[in-house]
Amino acid sequence: MGTYIHDARSLKLVQYLSGYTNTVAGIKRKGVPLLVAGNETGSVDLYGQDKSGYQLINSVNLRTLTGFTGVEDIDIRALWVDGIDNLVFAGSSWGNDTSRSPALPSLFVLEIL
Repeated sequence: MGTYIHDARSLKLVQYLSGYTNTVAGIKRKGVPLLVAGNETGSVDLYGQDKSGYQLINSVNLRTLTGFTGVEDIDIRALWVDGIDNLVFAGSSWGNDTSRSPALPSLFVLEIL
């Protein structure tokens, strides 16, 4: 399962981004359309649009970054992007019955530089 990008007016398929994605959010930064995608492996990916479509610019694996590397420790389920401050708010499922604890983060704030 990937991300299907359609033209807003015609609904024609414009591009397909491979890889599993749970949630996406988009903004424009300095006139450039950006797409932020979150997935079940705890990664948040940043795509920028150029003449050939969306290209991966950067990616962060929040499981690796935080050290919470269990299978369901961090699972990105919701995204919101603040177009003023270039902040990405990523909500996790907060683990499962065996991994959930007060130490396990459930909300991440990332900055697009």
